[in-house]
Amino acid sequence: MHCLIVDDDNTSRKVIESFVEQSEDLSLAGSFGNPQKALQFLKKNPVDVILVDIEMPEMSGFDMVDSLQGNPSVIFITGKEKYAVEAFDKNAIDYLVKPVKYDRFKNALEKVQLPDAVSDTKFIFVKSGSVLVKLDIYDIDYVESIGDYIGVHVAGKRYVVHTTMKQAEMKLPIDQFCRIHRSFIINFGRIEQIEENTATVVEKVLPISRTYRKNLMKRMNTF
Repeated sequence: MHCLIVDDDNTSRKVIESFVEQSEDLSLAGSFGNPQKALQFLKKNPVDVILVDIEMPEMSGFDMVDSLQGNPSVIFITGKEKYAVEAFDKNAIDYLVKPVKYDRFKNALEKVQLPDAVSDTKFIFVKSGSVLVKLDIYDIDYVESIGDYIGVHVAGKRYVVHTTMKQAEMKLPIDQFCRIHRSFIINFGRIEQIEENTATVVEKVLPISRTYRKNLMKRMNTF
């Protein structure tokens, strides 16, 4: 896995770099003290994992994550525990409090799951009662969060699957699907209308949160 470190605290950044060197499954793609330079780097160098500080002078870690393209796994690093709720609201894999210990760092990385080879995936199987139903991925209208489950909506039917939204997001083709809310992923091909805070997908009005709106609008082909 390729990772990127973003932290304006040089000492903290060096510690995380040393942890990466100790991890067989990780390779360091880049290390930055400036989040804006990190974003420029990411445009040409996509990574699997980003370890990012929250409190930085030029741009907060939260703002940086909001500006990300693609879906790298994010692990926040901070000197304060008060940001935990907001960190997980950003769909972070984990939240590390400084000074970070190697065991805690390693534990966070174990939560990172690389996406399967989804570019060639054309269909998925979902369980409906005791039956496995084959669904063409591009027939999916949208996916919603239902507690510890997700609902996969296809042609007016909802298939309930025991998985997380993060895992669903990683398995769906990024060129066709987009997260618009912590509870919703939509198929671009099924969008009928977008307003300020909502998207209409096959006559269903779904909320768009501020966290995901910017990325959604970037990916829309608009005149």
